[in-house]
Amino acid sequence: MSAHNVSLDRFHLIEAELEALFQVGKVLGRSLDLQETLQEVLKVLHERTGMQYGVVTLRDEQGILFVNAVYAGDKEEPPKFSYRPGEGIIGSVMETKKTLIVPRAGDDARFLDRLGLYERRLPFIGVPIYVNQDVEGVLAAQPHSSQSELLDERARFMEMVAQLIAQSVRLANEIEKERQDLTDERDRLQRTIRLNYGFDNIVGHSKAMQRVFEMVRQVAKWNTTIPKLCEI
Repeated sequence: MSAHNVSLDRFHLIEAELEALFQVGKVLGRSLDLQETLQEVLKVLHERTGMQYGVVTLRDEQGILFVNAVYAGDKEEPPKFSYRPGEGIIGSVMETKKTLIVPRAGDDARFLDRLGLYERRLPFIGVPIYVNQDVEGVLAAQPHSSQSELLDERARFMEMVAQLIAQSVRLANEIEKERQDLTDERDRLQRTIRLNYGFDNIVGHSKAMQRVFEMVRQVAKWNTTIPKLCEI
């Protein structure tokens, strides 16, 4: 391919990538549902930039990478898999914390294709997703063509998208932490109330209150309706 044609292809690719970045930004600001958001981002990459069958894997507390979202296009939705650091191309990106460009997927021994979506003759690109300077996951996809001259540009674009995705992952983590903190505080307060303000700790000094407490204790032993005070 001539240098002129390569330059023209790169120009058209960058145009498509700029439009895709705009669309990705809109998608990320639309919903707090992380999985739904990531699915839409991968769809944009697939349809607008030729980065096909994108997948986002995020690590759990043990460092295992789980497939959080995958865009299969018109193919059958694949089962969800997990990857250990260093396992396959995706696990290698996680372990090395660096972008990995494979010019021909089938020629790389690390290519596992567990999702069953990718062509062995085409390239494959994986980039790390950094959150607070830690790698929290991997974004990967396959270019629809084998033009080696454009692989570096495609990888650079994927890194930009990974940075945008990282913002949503960070927000989702913060929301989950706040939810867990609220749950823990609620449970702590419930335990405190049961411990300090149980029925036996309620102080009633008047004879009337003592009588009410005694009535409730007695009635609690039976499966009957408690009479209203006005009926006593």
